[in-house]
Amino acid sequence: MKTIGERLTHLLQHHHMTQQMLADKIKVTKQTVSQLCANKIYHSKTVYPIAKFFGVDLDWLVSGKSTTEITEHNNSTLVLNKFHKIPVFTTRMLEKSLLKENQLTLTATTPEYELTDDPDHAHLFAMTSTNNAMKIRFGTTSTLIFHTRLQAHDGDFVIVYLPDKDLFIYRDLTIEKNKKLLIPLDDDLYKPLAVQPNDLIVAVLYEKRIKREINTLSKRRDY
Repeated sequence: MKTIGERLTHLLQHHHMTQQMLADKIKVTKQTVSQLCANKIYHSKTVYPIAKFFGVDLDWLVSGKSTTEITEHNNSTLVLNKFHKIPVFTTRMLEKSLLKENQLTLTATTPEYELTDDPDHAHLFAMTSTNNAMKIRFGTTSTLIFHTRLQAHDGDFVIVYLPDKDLFIYRDLTIEKNKKLLIPLDDDLYKPLAVQPNDLIVAVLYEKRIKREINTLSKRRDY
């Protein structure tokens, strides 16, 4: 694979994607993806989103060479050694079966993932803020990274499992005089709850990523 077009075409074939599907995923026009595949353009602001989407080294995608060590995973999909995939969960994916010894396990395979070079990657997972539980606070364009082994402190945003209701909830944590309260993001619908002895704080918000869309107006060139 000598050109960026050949490498991009290889990635599309490997992931069973069309040019239009990729364009929709990274919010650009199909024309831009087609021109990259045809080697009609070599430098585009869309190359980085493409590399991030596929989880490949940007230098490898552009030039065929990497400035850092790379390794092969999943049938020749190239991923930087220093990056790790962390699963992206939806609220429906969080269920009691994921709890082992009162801790959330992250062994489930998810179709979406985020990349991180954090040394605690094994204890991290991501969620989007598009669901009703979180979009009031974080909007609809954020990806939230949660840590399953952090000690929760006053003011943290946490995920709590309520065994009595078999329910995961998303709340701000307030600690006053050793009393823990869970404060809802929408206080018109929900009331504060006191953390009970058998309630489990299973994850703490660790990082917030804001995704910005590329302007895709047809009258504007994307490259």
